[in-house]
Amino acid sequence: MKRFSFLVIAVFLLLTACDKQDIEVNNDNIVGTWVENYDDYPDYTRDGFVTWVFDNSGHITCHVSDVFAGDHDVTRTYRLGALSGQGSNVITIDPDGDAARSYQITRLTKTEMEWQMVGTTFSPGSVGGYYKHFVKR
Repeated sequence: MKRFSFLVIAVFLLLTACDKQDIEVNNDNIVGTWVENYDDYPDYTRDGFVTWVFDNSGHITCHVSDVFAGDHDVTRTYRLGALSGQGSNVITIDPDGDAARSYQITRLTKTEMEWQMVGTTFSPGSVGGYYKHFVKR
């Protein structure tokens, strides 16, 4: 009976952990709709929300819903790849523009994604700027 109970618990833990496992960073796993989410940071409040829609050709449509500026869409481009000394899990937003920003993808699962701006370290004050957390819709 102990062996059966252990087996049931082990299977349950394995199945519940599957969505939390990191997956390979590539276009196929980035494509889709991601919503910025900071529920784990109750001291951080936003004036709206941003939904990012990644397509497979390197384009992003950001739908911004802002209390002050209203709703609007912004189209951007992105590139996945390596930066010297940063490893291969880097996403660069607007890579060919003057305001290119690169983020290390520190976590990617089927349901969550986290970014940390290259050259910065995490702190609660960097949430929403240097650090971004997304949930897949």
